[in-house]
Amino acid sequence: METLNDKEQTWAEGRSWRGAVLAVVGLAWLAGLGFDWMLRFTWYGWQQRLIFRPSAVRTLNQSSDRYVTNEVPGIRGGDLTRLVGIRSFNARFEQDHPGGPQTCDGAGFRNLPAPPDLAHPVVVVGDSFMAAGDPMTNMFAVQLAERSVLPVYNRAMVGVGPFLSVERFVDSDRFQHRRPKILVWGFVERSVIQHGFSSLLYQLDIRDKGLKPAENYILSATTTRVVWQALLPGNLKTALPDTSALAQLSQRAWNRIRYALFGKIMPEVFAAAGDVAGKPILFYRPALDLSLGDPFERDPDQIMEGIRYTSDFMARRGIRLVILMIPDKETTYRERIPPAELGGRELPPSCLLEIERRLRAENIPVVNLVEPFRERAARGELLYWPDDTHWNSAGIRIAAELVWRELQSLPETQALLKHEPPSDPLQ
Repeated sequence: METLNDKEQTWAEGRSWRGAVLAVVGLAWLAGLGFDWMLRFTWYGWQQRLIFRPSAVRTLNQSSDRYVTNEVPGIRGGDLTRLVGIRSFNARFEQDHPGGPQTCDGAGFRNLPAPPDLAHPVVVVGDSFMAAGDPMTNMFAVQLAERSVLPVYNRAMVGVGPFLSVERFVDSDRFQHRRPKILVWGFVERSVIQHGFSSLLYQLDIRDKGLKPAENYILSATTTRVVWQALLPGNLKTALPDTSALAQLSQRAWNRIRYALFGKIMPEVFAAAGDVAGKPILFYRPALDLSLGDPFERDPDQIMEGIRYTSDFMARRGIRLVILMIPDKETTYRERIPPAELGGRELPPSCLLEIERRLRAENIPVVNLVEPFRERAARGELLYWPDDTHWNSAGIRIAAELVWRELQSLPETQALLKHEPPSDPLQ
């Protein structure tokens, strides 16, 4: 018969064993967390969002006339099916995305080779939509150049976003002596959030202070500083998971378990109700949630203040800013959104309509693709990849045509076509 001392000894041994297990689990958890943070700094470069180093930025963006061409293989599936990561589900939606030669200049931007002494009077900046297009002849900048017969330089890059793209354009050494006359700034609807434009205004204001009239793109902020906006809760909520390998691996594992047990995919992606041009398509829930969410995120006053300042900033440097607003796939094909995904709510009109009205009232050139895309969607045309958030070659061609129509009305464009450079306020 087990005595009281024997029970105490057994309990003590069990406690010691449980403590050892907890210690091992705790150490493994700390090791994993430490490794995850190491990757956050060494692989994802999260710290680059926290520290502004002018010399590093200028060197990074220093353009070269040397071009590197690589043969890129075609892939099957877009960013939405890759996000889902479940082959049996993706098979219905995946498309073959073409490969081919991809040429990048010395600064890493996708551009077709050009003579070293060629000045580009038109420059394109913006989010990944502006850099999309395979083969490269389908890129927006190339399509615009074909219609305008003007050299167009692409400064957009995947993963940079519409606001940092503008900052890098301003900081680049390439344009100190070869300034463009027109800057086309393109961004997709889900990027139209007030804190993004407010942050850009802040960054441009720093570069504006102390700038002499004779100076062009010389960066006035010459000291390293902390970017405090990156530490705001809203920015950290997005940045920390996006730069965490553990978070991404855990999410992928849970996606597979959920699909195997319940037949459901991740909530960020859902299928449209019905096909478009005979193809089933996927939607991106964060874009839909933003349209259904807090109107504060779409504050038109704050957004307009950021665009207005950017336009004035460029005008003081002899550049005309032209805005290109691209609707989300969810806006273009809003009739295809299943009622269950709306949760009993009604999808409001696109915020781009109000922004367009205000821009035109202030004579800021703008091309809003909401209505043109909606008209073609009503005719059953497919303007986006079914398995991706980005537009396809048809959408890009329509955008290039409409932007070219807008550019033709500008005095800068008319002077360029006549080979008569307009007066430069800095000279």
